[in-house]
Amino acid sequence: RQMSKRVVYDGRAAYAAHYGSAASDGLHLNSLPLHGLQEVSYLTKGLSLDVIHPSQSVPYGMITTLRFANYTYQPNAFDWVQNSPALLDLLGIRMVVGMDDPSYRAHGLEQIRVINPQETKAENVLVLYKNPRAYPRAFFVQPDLLLKVRSSAQCPVNAPFLTCMDVLPITNHTDPWRDPIHVQDKINGMNLTFAPSNQSRTLLISTMFRPEWQAHGGELSSFNGLMRLTVPAQATSVMLNYAPTHLMTVRTVSLTSLVLTTLGFLVALVFALRWQTLSNLHKKEKL
Repeated sequence: RQMSKRVVYDGRAAYAAHYGSAASDGLHLNSLPLHGLQEVSYLTKGLSLDVIHPSQSVPYGMITTLRFANYTYQPNAFDWVQNSPALLDLLGIRMVVGMDDPSYRAHGLEQIRVINPQETKAENVLVLYKNPRAYPRAFFVQPDLLLKVRSSAQCPVNAPFLTCMDVLPITNHTDPWRDPIHVQDKINGMNLTFAPSNQSRTLLISTMFRPEWQAHGGELSSFNGLMRLTVPAQATSVMLNYAPTHLMTVRTVSLTSLVLTTLGFLVALVFALRWQTLSNLHKKEKL
């Protein structure tokens, strides 16, 4: 099985990481991506190339717990990590850094260890949880189940819909490991391989959809910000390429500049050699 390496901070952990109160415990804005983990967050990690290419450290772009919205800690605000455990599964989030909350364990999260055991105040204790039900990055789903997804009744009006999806209609009736999909990353996209079927199928990819994604071997569309792919019968693979216009423009300009620079160097070299040859001939004539 291809296990996810995605991690999310709940509202309290995000606050602690941003303001440095958990720095002694190894939690800061860049700590997880620096260790090769994909952090689901809406904060910029230093210099972000997310505008050019879907970030490997922030795969969903702008997602916020809203407890940390506008850099303000709001203890009573909606926290999708706490209130949408099924969404943790569907997004393939394997680890959760959050408060020591019995409701997390009730949702099925397994406590691995206490991050700051020296903390004496219960409300400041941070725990690392494992989500054993985390979905793979791509999985087949029945198309009619997607039509049943609605916004959570607890979700505030200004929240991104992706974090407010009530995805229980999907997770209650989907076995993501039944027909496994192998995902192979490449520089400008990914390749998906799977066993053939006698009928067309729909699969979800927990990567942020953008119009610049191109599918070869299937029909690509958006499902509430995620990638929905329809593959024909007997298909065994799909190639996905990400080719935004601005990135292609940058590449074209860079390539053109390189070619012009090379040509300029060659022209200068030819003139220099010709000048040297003429100079040598002139010297011989004088002799």
